[in-house]
Amino acid sequence: MNRDIFISGHAIAAARWQQALPHALIAESGRGFGIGPNDLVWLSAELPDWRSRIAELVRQNGCSVVVLSLQPDQHEAIAALELGARGYAHALAAPSLLREIATVLRHGGLWVGEELISRLLGALQSRLPAANRGTLAALSQREREVAQAGLPA
Repeated sequence: MNRDIFISGHAIAAARWQQALPHALIAESGRGFGIGPNDLVWLSAELPDWRSRIAELVRQNGCSVVVLSLQPDQHEAIAALELGARGYAHALAAPSLLREIATVLRHGGLWVGEELISRLLGALQSRLPAANRGTLAALSQREREVAQAGLPA
């Protein structure tokens, strides 16, 4: 991704964003920037049309989108991800965290908060088959010790 573009209808966090990513562009609409597939767009959830903007940015421009919210909420985060965003974070996140988010997305990852990840892992764990301890019999003593160290108590 070549550019970081913050699209927000307010300037409350602009100084923090500029501190995190000094070369970032900060705009109210984001239109007219020629946003492309190598750009990372940071979109404010405070914009009334943020949901439709995600689809537009992802589908038409092919860029990655991070939704920034002043009042983060799990339901809003899930909605953002379902619409195609690749990240969701607090709009007033520390500059170091914003840089970390940018790095993760530039390497093809996703970014969501710890609470949502824990919820997701909990939901997945209930759907996974239980570990079959009988399969450990074919392992050496040391292999069994290592395997059992990773199993839940």
